[in-house]
Amino acid sequence: MAERVALSEDNRSVQNLPTALLLLALGASCSPRQPLAGDRPEHGLWALNSPEPELLGSLREGRQLLLAPLVSRSEEVVRAERTRRGLGLRLEGSARWQIVDLALRAIQHPVGHQLLVGSEGALVVGPSQLPRETLPSVSHLPWLARQDGQHLSTAAVTLVPPDWGILPHSLVLIAGDGAGTPHAVMVDGVPHTLGGGRREALVLPAHAKQNVHVEPGGARLDQAFFARVEEVQGTAGVPLLLRDWERNDGKKTQEGTQPDPWTAPLVAHETLDLWFDPPHRAQPGRTWTVLVEIECAEIETRRAPRTESAPSTGWFCDVTSHLGLENLHLEGPAEQLTIAPTMGPGLAWGDVDGDGWVDLYLVQGSGRPETGPLPNRLLRNVGGDHFEDITLGSGAEATGAGMGALFFDADGDGDLDLYVANRGPDVLLEGDGSGHFSPVPLPASLASDQWSAGLAAADHDKDGDLDLYVTRYLDFDLTKMERGPDMQSYQREDPLPMLPFAFPAGENVFLRNEGDLVFEDVTEELGLTDANGRGMQPIFWDFDRDADPDLYVANDVSFNVLYRNEGDGTFQDISYRTGVDDPRGGMGLAIGDVDGDLDEDLFLTNWQLEANALYLSNLYSPYEAKHRRASFHDGTVAAGLVGSIGYTSWGAVLFDLECDGDLDLFVANGYTSPDYESTGICVGQPNHLLTNDGSGRFTDVSASAGSALLRALPSRAAAACDFDRDGDLDLAVTANNSVLQLLRNDAPRTGRWLGLRLLTGDTGSPAIGAEVTLRSGNQAWRRSLGAGTSYLAGNPPELHFGLGTVPDRIQAEIRWPSGATSNLELEVDGWRTVREAN
Repeated sequence: MAERVALSEDNRSVQNLPTALLLLALGASCSPRQPLAGDRPEHGLWALNSPEPELLGSLREGRQLLLAPLVSRSEEVVRAERTRRGLGLRLEGSARWQIVDLALRAIQHPVGHQLLVGSEGALVVGPSQLPRETLPSVSHLPWLARQDGQHLSTAAVTLVPPDWGILPHSLVLIAGDGAGTPHAVMVDGVPHTLGGGRREALVLPAHAKQNVHVEPGGARLDQAFFARVEEVQGTAGVPLLLRDWERNDGKKTQEGTQPDPWTAPLVAHETLDLWFDPPHRAQPGRTWTVLVEIECAEIETRRAPRTESAPSTGWFCDVTSHLGLENLHLEGPAEQLTIAPTMGPGLAWGDVDGDGWVDLYLVQGSGRPETGPLPNRLLRNVGGDHFEDITLGSGAEATGAGMGALFFDADGDGDLDLYVANRGPDVLLEGDGSGHFSPVPLPASLASDQWSAGLAAADHDKDGDLDLYVTRYLDFDLTKMERGPDMQSYQREDPLPMLPFAFPAGENVFLRNEGDLVFEDVTEELGLTDANGRGMQPIFWDFDRDADPDLYVANDVSFNVLYRNEGDGTFQDISYRTGVDDPRGGMGLAIGDVDGDLDEDLFLTNWQLEANALYLSNLYSPYEAKHRRASFHDGTVAAGLVGSIGYTSWGAVLFDLECDGDLDLFVANGYTSPDYESTGICVGQPNHLLTNDGSGRFTDVSASAGSALLRALPSRAAAACDFDRDGDLDLAVTANNSVLQLLRNDAPRTGRWLGLRLLTGDTGSPAIGAEVTLRSGNQAWRRSLGAGTSYLAGNPPELHFGLGTVPDRIQAEIRWPSGATSNLELEVDGWRTVREAN
């Protein structure tokens, strides 16, 4: 007999069910986050959480059970928050419904278990075990772990159960589109209808140790795991008593403590806020889920028909799921009590198969205890229409605690190779130009168990091949952690192992390319160790325009470093004299000419108590290139960038949002400290978008960018790429222990544009280090082509210019890495490939 159930996130078990079951759920395992405008229910129950109420569920006629855990591993799950007034709920009226009865009870259960609400009462599932593998590809595993909005909806999948011994288990599949759309799901060839409500489930018998073949049929499978299923007795749990209430019809507010204030009907748009006594603290290893039992009756009224307009998507549209890019980063234990799992992940853009479409590489974490190691993912861009997962068999499915990644042509053969920085041994992979990779040995210093972070490549000695700089963040060894009285005063709310300055700095590594994929560690020889740096992201940048790449390193809670390339293969530390060594919590970098004076400025992201920094470059001395010098001044306040205080910022991108001819700014934000009382993972923050007025003055326009940008995630890496080749730059943004966002640029275009792919040598390697100046009348733009940017990010080896109002053709001057110069005329509004003449 099939049973329909609704789902939540955690719970308590009392009585075993006699057989193993297969559970398929349509809807979130707990209430999804607040819907967009236009999806607001006529009559709903909301959790009074900060910063704004979140929808637990829409209400219908009859008896209904809703769930609100106090702790959840998933950001998508609405939790009940403890406040000074108690646990708060809001009933919102529609002049159609009346509450007949309302009761709350809290059920204590082991952390990591989930509570289902069935027709006969509550069920507990847990502890969860992921399938041993999925067929055809292990790349499906990340979306199985927890409710996160990442899903499988069309492709069939075979789930191979783990070895659970003699104990009976169930397979739990959780799905839903948030709209209650019915779907016919095939399980081992048998159709089952799922749908009709936001959180429905179908319970079917299943056989232990037998593979299960599932065809979603359009249902959005969001979780799949194995667990024991048990019942909760109807009287289990602790009743929660009403403490206070507040009724508001928009004109006046009534307060009181009288019992059952919900029995009076709510008129349209009237709200009733209720506060209940929270349960006492749970026992160690256990937590609470609040079970809300509510009964509604429909009041017959005559209503005028309602019309609603579709909400605007804003300037950026999250097309991640639509293009087949669902990805969930997983790293760390159940409770993140050290800094180690909080810093990644990175990503890299690059055309791995030479078809002209830029592909995407996603770095994965070390996994969770329930998942084990998970592979990084290589996703092929299929004509800008969708992405295809080609990880399996590509040779790029490295596992480990991943940080940064970078595509670059290490051997000069014209195709892209790949470097992956890990908290652990790094990986160098040789590409064959068709999307396949093979491992390359690294020097012992990079094959060791150290914490690498960011990457940048450039030809520092002008010998025709790309050298590599790898930052090492921390010497992360708990036995080396400082524990003196001074350190104790800095703990605040975080334990000591969460603080970067509690650990010694790692030693960065400079790899000189000797040709034939042989790299030599020459860090000490060149004086580039930066032993006190706590390096995050490096960038090669010819700040003085003397035709050799200089090196800047953003350091966390340490002095930042600028090394000037002396032109003879050596570097000089000029950080102090240039004023760009400010020891804030440096994270990410972006280079670009923000004020239109034809030299490239430096933007630096910092920790939440410090503003991000904009260092404006001013070149002086008009003489030969080797005698040029640059000064910097902090233009943060004048540029209108002080609003970053209160946000921990990571990846940064300077790009022309609307092709009007100046560089705008995107900043990825997200805290490092976990939400100890709820998810146990890093606290999310909205990302920022700021537009440039053409003079270097920025305005925060995040609110106009759309809901995708306002979503609070623990974002990390960010990199721009015109993946669909429509002429504007889109953004890929990773998040720690959360989901990838691919944000398509739909901003109104106000000007023309030009994209350039610069190639050099007989094989057509990307011309890393080239500088391009475009001119039209009295207008001019300058960009340089680098490799490695933002935070833990690999940029595509190409340049994009927004041009504003220009004629059909424009003058271009290209200074190649070899020192040669090309002058040519280029047609605008397209991607052009330019190869250096032999």
